[in-house]
Amino acid sequence: MFTLASKHQVVHQTTMEYVKEELPHFKIFETIIRKNVAIPESQSAQQDIFTYNDKCHGAEDYMNLSKEILNVKEESLTQA
Repeated sequence: MFTLASKHQVVHQTTMEYVKEELPHFKIFETIIRKNVAIPESQSAQQDIFTYNDKCHGAEDYMNLSKEILNVKEESLTQA
């Protein structure tokens, strides 16, 4: 999983591509947690990101990651 990443910064793109190519045996989630000011703000407010601002990119990204993890888990259960 990539966090605090930006698809628009070349260094992040290069790093993500490198990891996916060089470590194919690791499960790399497709969801990227984007750099987002609401995440540290929610920490300062001692609230989870969904309580603090459920419409921000951080909340959206973490929700997408949760869904992706559940899908992977469901797929592994159906294959077992």
